[in-house]
Amino acid sequence: MMLTEQRKRRLLLPASMTKKGRGYMSDPVKLKRSMPLEGCTISHDGLIIRSVPDIAKIILQRSNNVTDSEMEVFGQKFDQTFGPELSQQVCRKTVSKDGTITAHCLNPTIWIILCDDQDVGTITGWFEAAAQEATITTSEITDQYICLDIEGRHAQALLAKGCALDLSSESFSENHVVRTLLAQTNIVLWRNKEDGYRILFDVSLSDYLWLWLKGAATEFSGM
Repeated sequence: MMLTEQRKRRLLLPASMTKKGRGYMSDPVKLKRSMPLEGCTISHDGLIIRSVPDIAKIILQRSNNVTDSEMEVFGQKFDQTFGPELSQQVCRKTVSKDGTITAHCLNPTIWIILCDDQDVGTITGWFEAAAQEATITTSEITDQYICLDIEGRHAQALLAKGCALDLSSESFSENHVVRTLLAQTNIVLWRNKEDGYRILFDVSLSDYLWLWLKGAATEFSGM
């Protein structure tokens, strides 16, 4: 079949392209991330466990060549730009004034930053630019880690079933964060409110840990 001149011209028009490095690529289509446990909830009286959607995770790490004073200046610049300071105090969390960015100091050289999905590119770009010659590195780990909230008056008792830490408010108060084990699984545990916790763990363990939480939570189903 003969093609009309108008149709020929349409077929010959170049596709929309975006320059990337030395080459070109088609304009990307923004796809919604689909994560394991997305939309999952366990709910009993005094206990609710749910996945946290649309949250990005960034690891910030400094080398031993970066001094405390250099890191303090770096943290102050971050505070001035985004709101939360980068605390030098291990197991402490700071938060931006609008509550959208939290910075958790896991040890003297590693922080984990939680932020909205839409802000991750801006924050990682700022880190890379601000580090300059300093050996401070960042890695986005959003797709590697699952985030769950565990809340309610039975939240502490549930976690105590699989975590050896003393989770009482006297020993593990609000805004403390630590790396520990839950049901023999490595997690980051953050007490984000008096009766609530947020946990982060490797995506490959999502089915196992969800099954454990579901089983452990049955004790509170009739309470």
